[in-house]
Amino acid sequence: MEVRNEFYKDANMIMLVFDLSSRKTLDTLDMWIREANDYGAANIPILVVGNKKEKRSMSENEGYNWAKQRSYQYIEVSA
Repeated sequence: MEVRNEFYKDANMIMLVFDLSSRKTLDTLDMWIREANDYGAANIPILVVGNKKEKRSMSENEGYNWAKQRSYQYIEVSA
């Protein structure tokens, strides 16, 4: 059994974090969602977090719109 399955199967929520200064990190979120679904974490709440808002290189709406199109919650932080 793969370790990933152990992480996903009992999950109650997924938090996807991407770097607001790197568009590539936003583009990879769909891959992570597919993986979570493949390993048994389908139909659970998803929160999308844009990190490093003080260094953003994309508009404030890009992450929000990406999440909204998929019916996910969205916030931005600086951690």
